[in-house]
Amino acid sequence: MAKDARDFQGIFLDAWIYQTEDMQADRDEFLKLGDGFCALDTRELGGRFLKQIRQRIHEGPEPMSCEDQLHTVEWIRKMLKRIEQDDLEGMYRRTWLQTDLLEIYFQLRRLWYFGPKKSLSWLSENDRTGFNLFKDCYQQPTNLAALTALSEHVTDSYERRKTQQETPDNHENKKSTTQ
Repeated sequence: MAKDARDFQGIFLDAWIYQTEDMQADRDEFLKLGDGFCALDTRELGGRFLKQIRQRIHEGPEPMSCEDQLHTVEWIRKMLKRIEQDDLEGMYRRTWLQTDLLEIYFQLRRLWYFGPKKSLSWLSENDRTGFNLFKDCYQQPTNLAALTALSEHVTDSYERRKTQQETPDNHENKKSTTQ
């Protein structure tokens, strides 16, 4: 792969150039091309390749295993405990957690994570509460309460699924109360 970032006839190029044999839509590194276009596609390979990538994006990522989800949620809880120490390692862990929570938010919800720019934009449009919690956390990076609230929101979808699995089938209960 080669990169080409330069001014070309008044247009700034920010291009990745791959060999044809490297174009495999199942590679995560190509997901970033989902909203791209082919400027030159004489053999129509690029268009087909982008269609495959867009289909993969539409299908969504593989879900995290229950074990990985639990591990991630427990890791967040442990990080919050370690951050309470407020020493240099705690400060480092606070910054680390603030950064990782954005990607974890998407992983726990089986959504693609496309980096901070697109992900924060998605949150702004689709989860205003989450967007505001991230904003509060990043505006007040030393506020442990803001980080805790954000962490709870990020793990909320996991906690709700876990609770639903532990309770009797709510659908059956609703049927019996409406009859």
